[in-house]
Amino acid sequence: MFRPRVPLAIAAVVCGLGLSLSACSAGAEQTESPAPAGSSAPAEAPEQTEETTGDDGSGTDGKPAKEDVVAGYAALIEEQMGSMIPDGGEVDMEAIVTEVAQCFVDEVYDEASVQTLEALAASDAAGIDPADTQLFTDAQGTCTEQITQSIQEQMGG
Repeated sequence: MFRPRVPLAIAAVVCGLGLSLSACSAGAEQTESPAPAGSSAPAEAPEQTEETTGDDGSGTDGKPAKEDVVAGYAALIEEQMGSMIPDGGEVDMEAIVTEVAQCFVDEVYDEASVQTLEALAASDAAGIDPADTQLFTDAQGTCTEQITQSIQEQMGG
C-alpha cells in the first residue's frame, strides 16, 4: 500500500472545498447592486454588527454559534464531496471532515457575513454571499497544510 496517496487525495479534496463553495455561490442571484456612477446615494453596505471584532463565536452578535457553523459546514462537505472523499484506511475520515470544517470556519468566521455563516450552518451552499468567497479561497492554503499534517500524524508519519 502506498501510504502517501491518502493524504494527497485528502489534501486535494480540501483544496477543492473553497473552490466548490465559490462556484456554488457565484451563480447565486445578487439582490443588491452598487449605486450608478455619479449618484449621490451611497451603495448599500452589508449589515455589520458592533461586535464583529473579537467575536467569541457564541452567536451573540447576530452570527450563528461557531459550533453550529462547523456542524453545518461538515454536513455540506459530506453532501458535496462525499463520493470524492477517499476511504481513509487507518485515518478517521469523519474526524478529518470535521477538522476541515473547523479549520475553514476558524479562518473565515470573524470576517464572513451573517448571511454566509447562516447558510453554512444550514448546509446551504447556494445561500453563501458571493462577496465572501475570497475568504474561503484565502483559507485553502492554511487548511490544506493543517489537514495534511494532521493526517500524516494519524498515519504515524
